[in-house]
Amino acid sequence: MLSIKTFIRTTMAALFAFSLAVPLQTTAQSTKAYAGQTITVLVPPWGTLPKNMVDRFQSDTGIKINMQTLGWDEIRAKVVTSMVAGVSPADVVEFDWSWVGQFGAAGWFTPLDKIIGPTILSDIPSAQIFQYKG
Repeated sequence: MLSIKTFIRTTMAALFAFSLAVPLQTTAQSTKAYAGQTITVLVPPWGTLPKNMVDRFQSDTGIKINMQTLGWDEIRAKVVTSMVAGVSPADVVEFDWSWVGQFGAAGWFTPLDKIIGPTILSDIPSAQIFQYKG
């Protein structure tokens, strides 16, 4: 069984990265057991999830979202310093495609290849630039 942090990180990253390409009903059913938990989402100012999506996720799952915004340079610095220290910078982090190789090689993020299927990936032309070793 996945730990709650891993499950929530993976679920929220999938939802966030692919703009809720996976229906929330499925996610809500599988995460209801985590009602009352809070996750931190770190994004640049232009990456903030729309309020109606946050409200819907919180309502459907009972999981509260703590949205934090930083600029790209600050996000990268926070990720690097946090991960070197062995501490997660947030449960979900939006980061630049050019960091995928570095972060992947360091093993700092949860791969989503077992969560996001090939059908969804085929609908996202830029998905390949966010892959590390396939």
